[in-house]
Amino acid sequence: MGINMINEFLKKLKNNKFFSNSKIMLLVIGMCFCLMLLFFLNANTPKMLDNTAKKNIQEGISSEFEMLLSQIKGAGRTNAFINHDTSTGDVKGVIIVSQGAGDIKVKLMLAVAASTALNVPMDKIEVFEMQKGD
Repeated sequence: MGINMINEFLKKLKNNKFFSNSKIMLLVIGMCFCLMLLFFLNANTPKMLDNTAKKNIQEGISSEFEMLLSQIKGAGRTNAFINHDTSTGDVKGVIIVSQGAGDIKVKLMLAVAASTALNVPMDKIEVFEMQKGD
C-alpha cells in the first residue's frame, strides 16, 4: 500500500511542469527519503531505550539478589546469574555460586531463597560451591 502511494506521487510529480526539471525532481525524492528515514528512526528509538532500561533494571536486580543471598547464614561470598527472556523479561533460570554451598543445608536455603525472591520453580535453579581461594 505505501509503495503504491509513493509510485502514484512520483508519477504526478513527473507530469507536473514544475517538477519536470530533473534536479528539482531529485531534490524532492531525496527529501521524501529523508522524511521516511527520520520517521523510521523515531519509531524505533523507544524500543532501543526500553531494552537498555530493561538491562539496567536486570543488572540492579542481580546485584541486590547477590547481596541478599550472601546474608544467608553460612553462605559467605555469593555470585548469581539470572537468565532473563530478552523479549518478556521473565526469568528462565538462575545459577548461584556460593562459598558455603558445600553444606547441603546452605545450598537448599540459597535455592529456596532464589525461588521465593524471583518466583522461579526450584528446577530452574542450580547452586554450586565456589572454588576454594576465590
